[in-house]
Amino acid sequence: MHTYPAMLLLRQRFPKAKLDWLVHPSFADALPYSPFPVRARIDFNRRKLSRLRTFFSEFYLLVRKLRYHHYDLVIDFQGLFRSAFLAALTRGSRPVGFAHPREPIASWFYGRKLDVDMTLPAIERNVALVNQLLGTDDPVPTAIPFPSDRFRFSRMPKPFREAREVVALVPGARWQSKSFPVSLFADIVNELRARRPGVRFVIIGTRSESKIAHQLIRECGASHDIISLAGHTRVGDMIHLLHECKLVIGNDSGAGHAAAIVGTPFFGFYGPTDHTLTPPFGSRSRIFRRELDCSCCMQRECPRKTTDPECHHLDAREIACAAAAVLAESEES
Repeated sequence: MHTYPAMLLLRQRFPKAKLDWLVHPSFADALPYSPFPVRARIDFNRRKLSRLRTFFSEFYLLVRKLRYHHYDLVIDFQGLFRSAFLAALTRGSRPVGFAHPREPIASWFYGRKLDVDMTLPAIERNVALVNQLLGTDDPVPTAIPFPSDRFRFSRMPKPFREAREVVALVPGARWQSKSFPVSLFADIVNELRARRPGVRFVIIGTRSESKIAHQLIRECGASHDIISLAGHTRVGDMIHLLHECKLVIGNDSGAGHAAAIVGTPFFGFYGPTDHTLTPPFGSRSRIFRRELDCSCCMQRECPRKTTDPECHHLDAREIACAAAAVLAESEES
């Protein structure tokens, strides 16, 4: 979804072009929300490709799909050896990519290597790649069109669907170091309850994060105003749910960034990850972090070997106060 602003610019320049997308099946449900409509989805099934028993048949099918059409333009936004190699297998134009990609070996497969500042935030970096390619100087779009008329999410109980203020909580993360304590989320919920009595809270996450979600509900005190949908939403369902919420609060995660892309403010907690490279999209989102000498360590586990990293000690009252202000602003508008 960090490529969506760049894809919007491409569509504005080539409104009649056809777009095919190479994607992992787990994330394919996000494609209907692309601002550049996707003609064909080409699945990269990593699980089948990692098994000797299914590798050859799956790789053969993948190459057939990559070479089915003759492409006028192939872009590798990931900058990895794997993505560049597969892009080079397509029939037609040699891939376009970054001159200094995330994995240097990727540049071996590019026909055009565009010199983009790799220290830019991900969204700006992808937009810069398109601008370099087209010889344009378009700014990063301020909003991405969301096709809300085509999607509905109906799993929430009626009182939540009818609530004026629904806040999504994202307490899980793929990295242990990115998982801020459940107690922080509970404190934010309780502070926000006091400021906005009518607010409802929805916890989202993967099935493996259901345990964290139930722990959060216990710490908040089982109540009618908080429910868990962890493990009950596919990517597409999640995106629409996030769009219906007034605010998303949570760890630096895909869910939070998806919320910001579809126009919902995201309050992101940053500690080990670099807030300058992957900030949330849009001016209404905010970053909460502590400035420490070990910040942005980019380690999956705290290098100080502690289960209570200092970067996780955020001020719940400050976050709740800022959240209440966003909700009040939304109510006025």
